[in-house]
Amino acid sequence: MRSMRARASGRRLAVVLVLVATAMFGTSAPVAGAKASISVVGGVTAGPNDYPWAAYIVFHNTTACEGTLIAPQWVLTAAHCVLVSAQLGGTSPTWPPSLVQITLGHAHLTHTSADAQITPSQVLVDPLYTDTTGLNDLALLELPTPATEQPVHIVAPSEARLWTPGVAAGTVVGWGATIENGAAVNDLMAATMPILSDSACQATVSGYDPTMMLCAGLLGVGGRDACQGDSGGGLLVPNGPGLWRVAGTVSFGVGCARPYDPGVYMRLAAPALYNWIFATATGLEYPVASFTVTPSKPVAGQRLTLRSTRPTRPVWLCRRRRGILATAGSATRAGRRSRQRCRWPAH
Repeated sequence: MRSMRARASGRRLAVVLVLVATAMFGTSAPVAGAKASISVVGGVTAGPNDYPWAAYIVFHNTTACEGTLIAPQWVLTAAHCVLVSAQLGGTSPTWPPSLVQITLGHAHLTHTSADAQITPSQVLVDPLYTDTTGLNDLALLELPTPATEQPVHIVAPSEARLWTPGVAAGTVVGWGATIENGAAVNDLMAATMPILSDSACQATVSGYDPTMMLCAGLLGVGGRDACQGDSGGGLLVPNGPGLWRVAGTVSFGVGCARPYDPGVYMRLAAPALYNWIFATATGLEYPVASFTVTPSKPVAGQRLTLRSTRPTRPVWLCRRRRGILATAGSATRAGRRSRQRCRWPAH
């Protein structure tokens, strides 16, 4: 078992993972106009419109991470990215929004300008995050106005087939280094690798929690990975030709592209993570609940059994007056609707 640590250094890098991401870091940002060096271990240059949701995030002009646009006004990243380091003398637990700059829709960073940088209106951290275990390593950045770039949606718990550990593969994309402690780059890069089985992750990653984490890499081979600057980037999986879902966010790892040190990501379909994201962010899309009814042709007065066919989140059944049934995303939200009684979730 190898111990893992968050990949955060004093430099700026960011990498957006698409499909299979890898370990994360924060590194120094590339200088506009500087010659681009290699990026994303084992990767290739991404097209200018391949990953419009990829977000490059700079904190106080000193460190950088990555994020994913999951809704028009929300960027998902890692909690450890937004927490002010004690050695920097911060007085707030998180970077104030005024010191955070987000760049969206620019695969080549030298083509950006100050006008392209967005200052978030809010920086929110999962309240259950702890750096001792690495669990709940998520943060949300709210944009002041809706972005024009296309967001990518979070994978639903019912879509596990898209990211099954030991079966699925993914692609990490970003501006991170291509070697350990390497320099940040200007061109967005992409690399593909498998999402490993939970048993393989537990055998190689100290503290790996299969209920909340995923890991990815070429086990026993290495050579493909995210690197410094990739913290907070999205681990995406394909959902049909040209379509994606984000299944994880880069959290921590050891080194870059080592044969027996896969990168670790937050498992976004885990109920605790999925529910926090949807309870916090507005404008997110998720499948509308539908149900199977037993018996299929009930008669008046007969007891019915309803089971959700798309358990993307708990769906509460609400009884209105006159026996009419309705649904709601939570008992609290349901209770706000007049004349409804919501007493049990349908899973």
